[in-house]
Amino acid sequence: MRVEPSHSAALLVRFVKDALVDAAHEAQSEADPRPLQSWRYRLRGDREVQPASLFDDGIKTRITYAPGQALPAVFAIGPTGEEEVVNGYMRDGVFVIDRVYGELVFRIDKDKATARRNDTPEEAS
Repeated sequence: MRVEPSHSAALLVRFVKDALVDAAHEAQSEADPRPLQSWRYRLRGDREVQPASLFDDGIKTRITYAPGQALPAVFAIGPTGEEEVVNGYMRDGVFVIDRVYGELVFRIDKDKATARRNDTPEEAS
């Protein structure tokens, strides 16, 4: 009886989307000398769940929280008016959402805060 050696394969998958998107934005910024714009949000509700800062650049939304602050669940108000869970990720202490919503909701237990996007952008400095 002859035994054949088994062959196995390994597959490495790398997700480079964020690096590619960031590089594309940088290239577009260099090609387009207009200043970047920043949209701010009006916050209301329980201060315990309000972020320290919240803004978007028309593409991504960035949220920061105070040091030691408990991180709330983040929801968006969808087209039907219902809350939808928001997917995001932490990068260098900033919660990043890869899109823009008109209204966000922050919740921990019964504490709730809302953020509504301003109608016009501010010029980024």
